[in-house]
Amino acid sequence: MPNDTTGVHYRSLINNAQGAQATRTPLTKALQYLASYLGQGMSTESTIAVAYWGGTLYVAKLGMTGLPNNFVQELNTFLQSPLDDQMEEIMSVLNDGSATPIRNVIPIGGGKTGLHAEMMILAHLPGIQAWNPTTMHAGVYVAASQGACPGCAGFMNFRQIAHTGVRANGKVSSRWINPVDDMVCGSEVGLGLSFPNVALGDNYKWVMNW
Repeated sequence: MPNDTTGVHYRSLINNAQGAQATRTPLTKALQYLASYLGQGMSTESTIAVAYWGGTLYVAKLGMTGLPNNFVQELNTFLQSPLDDQMEEIMSVLNDGSATPIRNVIPIGGGKTGLHAEMMILAHLPGIQAWNPTTMHAGVYVAASQGACPGCAGFMNFRQIAHTGVRANGKVSSRWINPVDDMVCGSEVGLGLSFPNVALGDNYKWVMNW
């Protein structure tokens, strides 16, 4: 597993955490509610990610090596249950007659220290390149229950992947793994590396109930 011992790669991601504003669309709002629903009561060390691409919902939990089949069951139960008018409106973007219907719900496992929940999902999508910022992935939408760390946000901004914003405290993770080439980044991979937290503008912050 390669290491970013100089910090140059990780800094490029952190610096780009505000390279694109949080995506505020009906689809990302629905994904945000689903991720928050699954992650309610969990700490930031137990982040849940939900992503949409090509008619499929993907779900992953930070650090979980096995498949999170219980989350798939929870999502299916929630989506098939009677909803109040407000929630019905929010989730309508995922209905069969919408432009972004759900055809499948797929659990993603394989978590390891530093491979964040959003990156676990992206590692399973075809064509996600490691560091090449010219490879874009419009049409992929990602939400995390606590918001994206600056490393994940920067990676998704480079790829033009829609996401719901950076966690409000801008805290940089001490260990982050690239989902394609497994490069380990962060203060744990080299001596004397410093990664200050990101000072966020409001348009880039993860917020609930927007």
